[in-house]
Amino acid sequence: MLSHSISTSKRLISHAVHWIRMLLSHSISTLKQWLKKLFSFQNTFIFLLVSLAIILAIIFMMVMVWDDVKACTSELLGLSSKPEVLKFIGIGMGGVLIALQALMSYKRAKAMEDTAKAHADAVMNTERGLRQERMKNAIEHLGHDKDSVRLGGAYELFHLAKDTRDLRQTLLDILCAHIRQTTGESAYQKTHQSKPSEEVQSLLTLLFVQEHEVFKGCHINLQGSWLHGADLRKARLEEAVLIRACLQEADLRKANLQGAYLQEANLQGAKLRSANLQGAYLQEANLQGAELWSANLQRAKLQEANLQGAELWSANLQRASLGRAQMQGAKLRSANLQRAYLQEANLQRANLGRAQMQGAYLRKAYLQGADLWDVNLQGADLWDVNLQGANLRDVNLQGANLRDVNLQGANLRDVNLQGA
Repeated sequence: MLSHSISTSKRLISHAVHWIRMLLSHSISTLKQWLKKLFSFQNTFIFLLVSLAIILAIIFMMVMVWDDVKACTSELLGLSSKPEVLKFIGIGMGGVLIALQALMSYKRAKAMEDTAKAHADAVMNTERGLRQERMKNAIEHLGHDKDSVRLGGAYELFHLAKDTRDLRQTLLDILCAHIRQTTGESAYQKTHQSKPSEEVQSLLTLLFVQEHEVFKGCHINLQGSWLHGADLRKARLEEAVLIRACLQEADLRKANLQGAYLQEANLQGAKLRSANLQGAYLQEANLQGAELWSANLQRAKLQEANLQGAELWSANLQRASLGRAQMQGAKLRSANLQRAYLQEANLQRANLGRAQMQGAYLRKAYLQGADLWDVNLQGADLWDVNLQGANLRDVNLQGANLRDVNLQGANLRDVNLQGA
């Protein structure tokens, strides 16, 4: 009987120990989670401030009730009277409560900020989705059979570029590719031999002529485009890629083509009056009969370019590279060719009246029958130049290098050859 009682007691104790262990384990786990949350950066300060406020409140109550505690507190704080002790503790409690309120306010503000940021991110994602949908629809419209629908898609891409700065280069690339593809088709070129279609002209006007800064600083690529007779007056085409583009008889008056890439481009008969072609790349370009009055071609690269019959009156060709350029019959009256590079250039029958050619490099240039009346060639290098039959009346050749120059039949009336 006794042994049975002992056995039962052992089982009960064993069960009790097991349940106590489970309870302790669960309590410790819960306490750890609570402490982990409690002792985060902000919650730690809140916990400490609350604890400090509670302790101060307890001390305050104890000082109010028990004299022994009051005496001990007075001795520790160095205060002589009960009101002073209570005042000191009250000030401490007030400071703790102010700090607690400030921290809680910061926590609420931070929560509101996080909520606002999350809302802004959601709005941004929504807007991004809408932009992508607009872009997709506009690109689909560009491939439509009807001109009006394609143009509508192009305008939608333009307005999307106005609204979204980071998509501007991508959208301009798409629109330029559309122009290249449309004008590159042989059927289009046969149909629009003298001027672009309304769709292409509208796009050119929208992107490069109208006064806006949507695509300012963006890279323009119209390489190989067929833009015969296009109206591009005052167009912004600086550093544009127009290699092998057809700009025959195009109107580019006052256009900005500074640093543009126009190698092998066809600019025959183009109107380029007062255009800015400073530093442009025009190697092997066809500028035959082009109107370049007062154009700025300073430092332009015109090697082997065709400038036959081109009208370059008062043009600025200072330091331009015109090696082997074909300039027969070109009108260069009053042009600025100071320090221009004209080696082996063909200037037969060219009109260079009153042109400024100080320091020009004209070795092996061909000036047969050219009109050089009143031209300033001071210090120019004319080695092996052919001036047969040229009109050199009133020309200033002071200090010029005339080695092996052919002056057969040239009119040298009043020529200044001092030091030549």
